Amino acid sequence: MFVENSAGSTVKHLYDEEALVLLGERPVYVPYPYNYGFIPGVPAPDGDCLDCFLLDTVPVASGSVVDVEIVGVLDQVEEPEVGLFVEDHNLLARRVGDTRPATDDEINTLTMFITSVFGDAGPKMHVGGVRDPRAAAKLVSGSHRTRTRS
Repeated sequence: MFVENSAGSTVKHLYDEEALVLLGERPVYVPYPYNYGFIPGVPAPDGDCLDCFLLDTVPVASGSVVDVEIVGVLDQVEEPEVGLFVEDHNLLARRVGDTRPATDDEINTLTMFITSVFGDAGPKMHVGGVRDPRAAAKLVSGSHRTRTRS
């Protein structure tokens, strides 16, 4: 997992997801509850790399790479304009060796964070259910097949 934003940070770092180069920053008004980033080279339905939350409150520096265990996936739908919906997902991960599923408290924290951060700016977010690691693995392997590079 490539870490974009550390747990507790109120700064959203914007990276070129292929070159892993910092492009800029912008403030967020709710601190990231967990380390947040993406899985390099694994595309999501929205065209970016597949997003990932490391369910750990120990901050990891932005720009770091962390080995993780995928423990689930949190479904999400973006609504960039009324009536247009874009499927999105957030992988849920723990540090290697820890395969506990996400707890209800962790999911509630993420849901509140996502809806707070995107409540007033950007596309409206609809947070869905949580699926198990098998669903996450299918999502990751399916993503590899659908991406084309130009």
